[in-house]
Amino acid sequence: NNTCILGTYSNIAMKFDNIRKSFDDVNLKSGSNTGQLQLISICDMFYYLPKIISDSFLSPYPYMWFQSGTETGKIGRSLSGIETLITYFYLFGFLGVLIFNRSNLIILLPVIFYSFTIIVLTGYAVPNYGAIYRMRMGPLIIFYMMGSYGLYLMYNKVFDGSRK
Repeated sequence: NNTCILGTYSNIAMKFDNIRKSFDDVNLKSGSNTGQLQLISICDMFYYLPKIISDSFLSPYPYMWFQSGTETGKIGRSLSGIETLITYFYLFGFLGVLIFNRSNLIILLPVIFYSFTIIVLTGYAVPNYGAIYRMRMGPLIIFYMMGSYGLYLMYNKVFDGSRK
């Protein structure tokens, strides 16, 4: 990304890059690295944003669920897979709220934005799926709560519509 209209270098991007690299220095042997990113400019941060959002919300990915983990073994990875599957279920429910009842989100919009931002910033700073998985749980709670409401709305839409 040599031609960034927002500037060649960015202190913010390079600080995230340094945090990622120092995390690698501390985390000597782990089995779930997210891959090497080189964050130098704001354009790099925008370029990697889809991957960061995906890694932050959807990892560990299904292909990892049945592999043997470095620290937790096969049982730990399977358990994290079950928990991630539940997370997918609630994120699907959150989409239901966005589709069927956006008006209730207005009050919670600052909390949702704050939680989303924390989760994404964690994805930028942490280069390990296992650490992201553990660090995102607190901010993810609002998505679980709204997701359960969304699942309730979808359930009512499907079964109330079929009874008429």
